[in-house]
Amino acid sequence: MKKILFLLVLIVMAGVCEAKGSQDAANGNTGNTENPGTGDKPITLGQDDFYAYFAEIPPVIDGVGDDPCWAKAQWQDIKYAWMYQSPRSLPTGASVASDGTIPKTDDFSGRFKVVWTADRLYLLAEIIDDIIYTPATTPNQSPEKNDCLELFIDENASGGSRTAGGGNNFFTYHMNFDGVNVADWIGSRNELRNSHLKYVINKNDTTHTYVWETEIKVFNSSYPLNSTPAVDPANTLVTLTEGKKIGFAVAYCDNDKDAHSKNSSQTGDRDHFIGSMFVKGSTDNERNSSYMNSDQYAKMYLKK
Repeated sequence: MKKILFLLVLIVMAGVCEAKGSQDAANGNTGNTENPGTGDKPITLGQDDFYAYFAEIPPVIDGVGDDPCWAKAQWQDIKYAWMYQSPRSLPTGASVASDGTIPKTDDFSGRFKVVWTADRLYLLAEIIDDIIYTPATTPNQSPEKNDCLELFIDENASGGSRTAGGGNNFFTYHMNFDGVNVADWIGSRNELRNSHLKYVINKNDTTHTYVWETEIKVFNSSYPLNSTPAVDPANTLVTLTEGKKIGFAVAYCDNDKDAHSKNSSQTGDRDHFIGSMFVKGSTDNERNSSYMNSDQYAKMYLKK
């Protein structure tokens, strides 16, 4: 009799579980914890892909980086040599490994974090650079000749060239050390995009450490490519949601004023260029392609 009762209990429990499973499936609850609520398949991160976590309270843009939201975010290294062939050079004490990375040195090291809210990305970058040099004094002319932080953003990770589909397919922000001016290379010249970014640099010249804290508006490809509107056009600002994939990279132009190079012809231009993602190519020109094409951008996935 006990055995019969036990079997009846098992049959009832099985029916309950089956009904719950059917209901979960109907509600879209498939047990995918990698992208909860998105309905997508689990994400397999590529070599330099990463997650950016949601910020319940956005950081205060003050260059300090002590806001609670940064604690959950993970550091990503700026470690790939993009430009270093003669007359350029590598950071002092560095050599390029087979995977394209260089070690951290007193000449240069860098890393960054990203968090997000529905209407903004936030970036915290820590740069160690022993010589700060900014010879280009006009904000939208040759900003890459200066020490500067660069951001590459392809809002929908579509890849392709700058004018793919006739729109502003991605942005190449050159952030000036003045904490104000942001130049975007558009194919023939640089447009100032100062309204897109708000940033503060906390400068410690004694330790050569510079913390860049940045608030970033994210625009879609319909944002006008060849102009700087007085007011950002309607319907171009993107609402950010969990599960969104964005093409993203951070890089640093390092101009050492020829202090670490024996080739004086390099004075007035960056000595090296270091990025956060691996790019294919055996020459500087081949590796320095992210300002023209977003195919190789790392993928940043928004997650709560």
